[in-house]
Amino acid sequence: MELFLQFVLSLQYYFLQIVEPIVREWRDYRRLSTIHARISDALARIEPTVSVVEDTADAWMSPLMSADKRCFGTYFRVGFYGTRFGDLDGEEYIYKEAPFTKLSEISHRLETFYTDRFGSDVVEVIKDSNNVVRALLNPLKAYLQITYVEPYFDKWERRRRPTHFERSHNVRRHVISLLFIYATPFTRDGKAHGDLKDQYKRRTILSTQYSFPYVKTRIRVVEREQKVLQPIQVAIEDVEKKTRELSAAVAQNPPDAKMLQMVLQGCIGTTVNQGPIQVANVFLTDVALNEHGKPVDKFQNKLRLCFRDFSKKCADALILNKQLILPDQLAYQSELQKNYIEFTRRMAPVMGGGGGGGDHSAEKQIITHVERAIAVATEVGPARFIVRLEYIFDPQVLTEDIVGDVPDGFAVRPLKIHDYDNGFLELLAQLTFVGEVTRDAFEDRFKRIRRTTPQSYYIVVIECLSSGRLVGTATLVLEWKFIHRVGCRGRVEDVVVDKNLRGRKMGALLNRTLVALARQVGVYKLSLECKDALIPFYELYGYKKDIGNNFLVQRFDKDLREIEIPCGNEEEFTNHTHLKWDKEWMFHKLPKVILVID
Repeated sequence: MELFLQFVLSLQYYFLQIVEPIVREWRDYRRLSTIHARISDALARIEPTVSVVEDTADAWMSPLMSADKRCFGTYFRVGFYGTRFGDLDGEEYIYKEAPFTKLSEISHRLETFYTDRFGSDVVEVIKDSNNVVRALLNPLKAYLQITYVEPYFDKWERRRRPTHFERSHNVRRHVISLLFIYATPFTRDGKAHGDLKDQYKRRTILSTQYSFPYVKTRIRVVEREQKVLQPIQVAIEDVEKKTRELSAAVAQNPPDAKMLQMVLQGCIGTTVNQGPIQVANVFLTDVALNEHGKPVDKFQNKLRLCFRDFSKKCADALILNKQLILPDQLAYQSELQKNYIEFTRRMAPVMGGGGGGGDHSAEKQIITHVERAIAVATEVGPARFIVRLEYIFDPQVLTEDIVGDVPDGFAVRPLKIHDYDNGFLELLAQLTFVGEVTRDAFEDRFKRIRRTTPQSYYIVVIECLSSGRLVGTATLVLEWKFIHRVGCRGRVEDVVVDKNLRGRKMGALLNRTLVALARQVGVYKLSLECKDALIPFYELYGYKKDIGNNFLVQRFDKDLREIEIPCGNEEEFTNHTHLKWDKEWMFHKLPKVILVID
């Protein structure tokens, strides 16, 4: 074994994991110490994954594919059409090729192979990815249709595959098929491309018989699913793609100035045709708004939110570019900033704000981003900086072990600064009085809470992925103390589930998450206040009444300038107007075992 490990450095971690239980059973602690030292050395050799927020709706980080130095396979779909292929006629296969293989290379190779087999002028390669109409094909010829495809993962699977390696390999044994996706642009009049308002896209998802890596370099397609995207959905995908490109350029380590400038020029350059502003003019002009000032159409609302995120990523990229440019590029940086200011001014109505402020509003936004970047960039880096701007706390804290199982169609994540538009305040209004809160007031309070040090507020929300609306929220408040060896006490506050979803165990999900989160933070006590009817529910999570302790409330009117604190006998104290004895109860003490709700 010792000799074997000298020649397989990259496999040491996996091999030693198998050997370690055997040596532990032998009670050979000296050799066990050596094994753990080697495991530690093997893990230290693994380069950390560079992560970005891939989608605005994601509550998890995704790997930055371009940052991984390892080269994985390239995939192509090959369709065979014609009686000359025999049993292959009408079949589709996914081919796994060497990294960086181009479409022209595999097309030339397959065309040459089948030409040698069937003869010249018989084999023809179909150049597009449209659906093949068999009636239009020459029965005497053999047709090949070759399309570049990418691995496809649903949201739940992307969350469970946080590294580039896991997204390139199917490591779970119970999955017997791997999905691939490709898209075909088209218009109603038959052309592949047209105006923005006429541009559709056909998305095709292919399911293979087995999973790669496999003993063969091609696997037969056993199922296909097609979905037509409307023009506004195509526009949303385009804006999200540009946003991901900006995120990737900002998160690149070390940063690539040329790539960053190329992406910036493509996003806010003055020569960009059918760019973001044109998309907004086509799809977000004369939008019908509801009583909350949001577009009634869900796709228009999502497109508006995508533009907001896109604008923030542009500002982040400008800040980083300013740090990377040489003295002779100052004029170029100034031109990019002017373009961004003009872009922000013209997009202000689309992103939910008025056009007031003009250039000053855009300049102020750039200044704000610069100030934040200077304050935190040295500690958290560009990728973490982006996350801190969007979330009330780091979303990586909500691991799968803390959150557990989440119902399909929902996601548990930290509160976002954009959730002013996603019904957060309306949700809280179902619990208690909220009052009139402007966007500026909401964002100011959000930023103040986010800046607390050490972290004292963990506001968790449940999002409906189909609508983008929040359907549940709960808050864990931490009190950092000198007592209990400078310990930390936790309080559960503002637990509420949307009235239309009560009874579907969303409250159980929130409570389970906060209890697990409190245990991870290391609080010595967790408490909350509730009504008598909810006592049995919370007892399921290990809470209990704190006998002998009472909960006192003193409510202050905002217009009240002075409060007279009573003195005298107990009855006079108890009946005082502004200080009342609350009959609600307090419970605490984290359970030794967290109960699971089925």
